[in-house]
Amino acid sequence: MTYSRYILFFVGMLGFFIISARSITGAKLLELRLNIQKDQIMNYELSSHALRSKLRQVFLDKDDFENEIKINILESSILNSGDQNVEVNLTSWDLAGIQLVNGVRLLSLKKPVKIVDDQRNTLMLQFAFQQERIRKYQVAHNQYDVLENSLNSDSEEAAFVYLHNAFCIAMIGNHDLAIAKLENVISSFPGSHYSKNAKLLISLIQESKSKAKKIKSDKQEPSIYANNLFSNGNYEEAIKVLDSLPNPTPDLSFIRARSQEELGKTSDAVKNYLVLANQKSNRDIAVKANRRLMLIGNFYQTNTELVEVASRNAINLNDTQALKKVEIGKKLTQESKIIKILSDPNANLEIDAETLKELKLEVEATTNEMQKEKEELKTVIQTSKKEEVSVEIQIPTDLKIKITLKDGRVIYANSINQSQDFLNIETNNFPIRTPIRNLKQIQSSRGNSVQSENYLVLTDISGVRKQITEITNKEDALQLISKKSDEMIKAELNHSKIKSISLVR
Repeated sequence: MTYSRYILFFVGMLGFFIISARSITGAKLLELRLNIQKDQIMNYELSSHALRSKLRQVFLDKDDFENEIKINILESSILNSGDQNVEVNLTSWDLAGIQLVNGVRLLSLKKPVKIVDDQRNTLMLQFAFQQERIRKYQVAHNQYDVLENSLNSDSEEAAFVYLHNAFCIAMIGNHDLAIAKLENVISSFPGSHYSKNAKLLISLIQESKSKAKKIKSDKQEPSIYANNLFSNGNYEEAIKVLDSLPNPTPDLSFIRARSQEELGKTSDAVKNYLVLANQKSNRDIAVKANRRLMLIGNFYQTNTELVEVASRNAINLNDTQALKKVEIGKKLTQESKIIKILSDPNANLEIDAETLKELKLEVEATTNEMQKEKEELKTVIQTSKKEEVSVEIQIPTDLKIKITLKDGRVIYANSINQSQDFLNIETNNFPIRTPIRNLKQIQSSRGNSVQSENYLVLTDISGVRKQITEITNKEDALQLISKKSDEMIKAELNHSKIKSISLVR
């Protein structure tokens, strides 16, 4: 009898060890998988490089267009990369394994494994950084504050949170609190890239505070005073000064719009940018304003209507190189995964219900706010389209399209349509088909006299119509020339984007 008990005890212990080994192995493998995934997502070193670039832009050169595109590309790969599968299905084996592992760690005075807490913190961190990226600094700061109280104070995640929370606080305007948090980063993580960035941000904040005192003490003409306030990041005060001026120039109106944008008042800023992009008195400001529209529409708000208007403006302003850079940058920018994850009702997220509810409410509020901004802008954009300048001209009845080909032929036509790499030319007698590379020039003519008004109408593949004076073929693009008042404006359009060319009727 006693012998049977020993056998049963031995079998029971063996079974316990086998089950325990399986549970522990499963738990450790799960922990390893999540840690590898976390390393893929986080990219902390890259985040420090991106933050340094951003600090220089915010404090030293606010309108470095190309650098801003690069920062957006870089930031889109931080807390957003890797093959992210956040669904963690914890089985009873896994839960048992975690309890056993934590029991052993407790006996050896080590910190317990918290897989559920780790996933919650990762999701909150991703959401906070995504809000920081789109300049919703207050929302990001609120999330970072919660994370500061839940992370291990000596972890790399905590260093990231302390640093980026301080940056958001500085952007909100509370410089003293930002400096206090940055000093904590320097003392807690000496010699790290976090400490290096904290020292840089402290020096920039202190320099800004020193400049602010000097700007306010100097007696300056209001327009110069407003410009200095804006350059130093005192956006609220800059707007107050500009609002007191009776007839601000386009330069000052641009500073006001930029200040609104930096304060998160994107909708108001876009309204002003649309006006500035269409004014004729200062082309440089029109180009700058339209570049802001391209950046907002492509990177910060993803507004297709705004992108369409800004792209058309870029062609009219002959700023096609900037347009190409934005289009390339947009293709290289990764779409935010965290919003999709938190918006998916079927995602199996192993985090506590209260935190998940709070995150989903934040996502919903952010989405609703951006949708509201889009709706507000819709009317403004439509009005902007209607107000676009069109040249009033009287149309001769015997007007023709004069087409000069590289093979020496001159053809007078009624309309032109593009089909792949060929032009289909409609004449009074018979249609003519020729490769687009054979095209030399297109003009409008009346009899033997070439007309210098905007009689030609080019329609692109998106349906946008543009009145122009002359078209010249250049390798893979057409150079478009249009006349507005006494000014000749040039732009380029890729061959593949052409739909048809006709006459104004």
